[in-house]
Amino acid sequence: MDHQRASACACCRSIVTSRFPRNLHDRLVEAGVPSPQADRIVEGASHGGGATDLPASLARVVGTAVPRAFTDAVHLGNVIGGVVLIVMAVPAALFVRHKVHSPRASAEA
Repeated sequence: MDHQRASACACCRSIVTSRFPRNLHDRLVEAGVPSPQADRIVEGASHGGGATDLPASLARVVGTAVPRAFTDAVHLGNVIGGVVLIVMAVPAALFVRHKVHSPRASAEA
């Protein structure tokens, strides 16, 4: 089960880190931000930069686009991570065998 969780977490993290910049860029361009400026904003946001040096109107656009883009990426990552867990559970259930220890056998030994 630990391998399943680790794989699902790694899958979710990979999806979030790859989808967030794309989602953010798309949302910024849809809001009317020119593509080159959106590229710079995405670069800064991907590395944890704030929107401190932006004009107020652009800062509002970025302030709404960032959480929405991140949420969309996390939701996709959670769905795919859940599918990975389910897919990996099938072979685990089929091929991993557990020995059942009865309390009676332990007491006799």
